[in-house]
Amino acid sequence: MAREIQKLPFNLLVKLMAFSDDNTVSCLMKTSKYLHHHGARFLLDYGLITLSTNEDLRSLITFLCVHGGYRLSYLEGLDLDIPSLKPDSAKLLKRLLGESTAQIRLTTLHILDVESLLATRPSLAHRFAALSTITSLVMVDIACEPAQDCVDDGAEEDSKNPILLLKNSPSTPYFPVYPHVTRLVPADIDTSQILPLVRAFPNLTHLDFNIRADVMRDLHDDP
Repeated sequence: MAREIQKLPFNLLVKLMAFSDDNTVSCLMKTSKYLHHHGARFLLDYGLITLSTNEDLRSLITFLCVHGGYRLSYLEGLDLDIPSLKPDSAKLLKRLLGESTAQIRLTTLHILDVESLLATRPSLAHRFAALSTITSLVMVDIACEPAQDCVDDGAEEDSKNPILLLKNSPSTPYFPVYPHVTRLVPADIDTSQILPLVRAFPNLTHLDFNIRADVMRDLHDDP
């Protein structure tokens, strides 16, 4: 079977990969170096790749980093749905984001429990900050409580804003944070936390959030 496949023009086989499932693509990649190189993009041809375990993360990083990391440019969206990031996994992710920034073309980033992640792995904040190609950012379980006596003080609110830990920090401190992000979907967030979050995205055009039922009841009962 492999010999018969190899008789077909490589450009035709690459086109065939575009319409094949992952198992077929993987099998075709094993038949030649050419297909092994060009087939990787079809395995990453998803708007969002969800990682639920540390093993998933390590496996993806290993796959992305072969042959100089050329596959990194094919990764468009990443969903870090890992409840507890282990030290070795965090180290791999930090090194990947730090050493391969120029090759990464990530446009969508989802992070589960961002506050816990940055609290336990604060060094990752600076790595995420370098991802200047991001246009859509979804974060779950964000907590930022502005001081009671400084509700209108933007600086005070911003100092408690976890999104600012992800800021893209160039030479000037006045450069807008995540200027390319146009869509923001915060989840499990209190209404008092929305304004400081929005400040971090000056070019935001789409904001989608849900208000918890208990908050809605409080708003309804508040004279």
